[in-house]
Amino acid sequence: MPSYVLVRTQVHNPEQFEQYRALAGPSVKAHGGRMLLKGAVLEALEGQDDAERVAVIEFDSPKVAREWFHSDGYQAAVRARQGVATMRLSLLA
Repeated sequence: MPSYVLVRTQVHNPEQFEQYRALAGPSVKAHGGRMLLKGAVLEALEGQDDAERVAVIEFDSPKVAREWFHSDGYQAAVRARQGVATMRLSLLA
């Protein structure tokens, strides 16, 4: 059963954020993930939301999504974005 990772982002340093993107993209592909929505501008219709952009990544299963998140490749991307962007990732399964 497909599952999705919802990514909500606030970028504080766009130039350094490119390092995160350079690492995160290949890690998604390595786990068979597909970017369904990437960098979309978020418009809050109800309630307050501080995310500037959102992305949706599809994986074949919740298990694969978790494996991607905990993978060495993605965790290297997480380290690269520390202090550069604030992100919230949610697994929709």
